[in-house]
Amino acid sequence: MVSTVTIVVGAGSAGGALAARLSEDPEHHVMLLEAGPDYPTLEELPEDLRDPGEMSVQEHDWGIRAYYTEPSATGQELQPYPRGKVVGGSSCVNAAVSQRATVEDLERWVGLGNDEWSYDATLPDFKRVERDLDFPDAHHHGDSGPVPIRRHTTEELSGVAAAFLRTCVEDGHPACEDFNAPGSTGAGTATRNLMGDVRASALVTYLAQARGRPNLTLMPETTCLRVLFEGTRAVGVEVDRQGSIERLSADRVVLSAGALKSPQLLMLSGIGPQEVLDRFGIAPVHVNEGVGRHMTDHVFTPMIALLKGSTDKGGVRAQCKMTSPVGGHVDDITMWAAVFDPATINTAVDTRGRSAVTMVSLLAKPASE
Repeated sequence: MVSTVTIVVGAGSAGGALAARLSEDPEHHVMLLEAGPDYPTLEELPEDLRDPGEMSVQEHDWGIRAYYTEPSATGQELQPYPRGKVVGGSSCVNAAVSQRATVEDLERWVGLGNDEWSYDATLPDFKRVERDLDFPDAHHHGDSGPVPIRRHTTEELSGVAAAFLRTCVEDGHPACEDFNAPGSTGAGTATRNLMGDVRASALVTYLAQARGRPNLTLMPETTCLRVLFEGTRAVGVEVDRQGSIERLSADRVVLSAGALKSPQLLMLSGIGPQEVLDRFGIAPVHVNEGVGRHMTDHVFTPMIALLKGSTDKGGVRAQCKMTSPVGGHVDDITMWAAVFDPATINTAVDTRGRSAVTMVSLLAKPASE
């Protein structure tokens, strides 16, 4: 007998995992909504979602370059901001790098008032997610979760990636064998969520295990338009389901539509800054000035070099973490040596049919004044 109905909006890394976990309780019915298509089996999975050697920034995006960043004060042009539109969300289209927050990050969040985000409090959850194939017995790793985790061996590196790691160590960076160990830093092979040679997304891990449960209803190609309220209580959602407008009722509504779509849906539903609600004529349910504001994301600068010879693309397999001399944040810089088509990160470079290595310098905790 079903006692609780929950609608989860967005079937990505968070929503897919949440729906799978909630549906473990047979008395809990879960409706999982996703605007993009569904691929129920590995045989049906398109190559761009299967291949972890490159990111997919067009085929399963919200539209070819549907989102852009705003121009910077330095005159930088608009930059595309890809978001996965598929069951599995951006976990289906990203670089398949599985890297946790640092201990210092988590403790900083505690200092901001988020007591449940300490390293000790979150470690059991990180462990529950993973099936670590290299360190299954380590106290900070899990051995039976749905997501397989492994590190590339040195034999799997391209020549340029191997040279990158040697140079980092020669330059004084410590060698690192596990970037998810507490206190880890330096240079090493990337930690990735891989199922053999397939990107181990929420689609092929959590949701593959949950499919077939009678209390899980997966609704692809269903775009949420807004949350429905009775007073200040969410009672369902309005959706566009393959061209038909429908209303779905539930006891609870969870928005897990990503950093862009979740705040947009809140504002469309009447929760957000007063000025925004007034500008678009949306009746307020609850005025919250923080919705849609204060987001930060890691910025990166690619440096691309054409190679004399051919090499397997391989994707992101080698990295170096380090701490910048300013800012006070531990391991806030990561450099990657990746062999893939630069277009995979929306960088328009003519490779003239040759292999290219992309050196990506990434600032994980940006701040400006």
